[in-house]
Amino acid sequence: MLKQRIITGFVVVLALFSGVYFLPPLWFFIVLIAIGAAASVEWAKMSQSMGKLGVAVYPCVVIALSLALYYFRDFAILLYLVGTALWLALTVVVINAATKRPPNWLTEFSAFAIITLAVFSMAQLLAIPNGKYWLMGMIILVGVADSAAFFAGRRFGKSKLAPHISPGKTREGLIGGLLAVWAVALICGVLIWSEDYSQIFVFALIFLVCALFSVVGDLYLSLQKRICGVKDSGSILPGHGGILDRIDSALAVAPVYTLFVTTILT
Repeated sequence: MLKQRIITGFVVVLALFSGVYFLPPLWFFIVLIAIGAAASVEWAKMSQSMGKLGVAVYPCVVIALSLALYYFRDFAILLYLVGTALWLALTVVVINAATKRPPNWLTEFSAFAIITLAVFSMAQLLAIPNGKYWLMGMIILVGVADSAAFFAGRRFGKSKLAPHISPGKTREGLIGGLLAVWAVALICGVLIWSEDYSQIFVFALIFLVCALFSVVGDLYLSLQKRICGVKDSGSILPGHGGILDRIDSALAVAPVYTLFVTTILT
């Protein structure tokens, strides 16, 4: 299982890096829409809120909304702010989940909103100078946070982080993930800005904040799966489950990361 997880993760990251680097921005936007649509199909099957009809409706809505947001890309910063505010609200939902179950309508609304805002945000990263490297940085951030938390939790995990949502996640894993992201960000910051220590610190701090959002994304999707009574959103990715299982953290990070990059770092 662990070997499958590592191999699949490596292949997924390699495929994403290749797409980011070699595909024109418009084509990669189409790839992102396809991934978002596939994730929405898994969400529809998982929630069963619209029965078999949801498998057709969910991806159509995600595709339509993604194209609509792209049309209004002149208001990109406002959309990043909406995405960030949405995830702050979902953070409250995750915190309160121990005593209060989220309303059913939130499942449908959040599926459409967080997927399309993430697709839009990642596509817009490619529109800025050196955008492909910033997008690769986001992929690295999410991968490091997830992998370090996983291995730190396996090695040191004792205290449950959110047992009512995801019994396997631990506070030690969270700390391990955050420390790994902080270390990687400092190293990358030194390589980019050399001796501009204030910029390096801001860069590392932004990565740390985004890593916290990645945890919220993971926990929120775990909460949705627990409500729906499923372990994984799908089985297309060996060792990981479904596409939604693999991109849950990225869905939360994308608008926040893009907001910081476009307003502070570039």
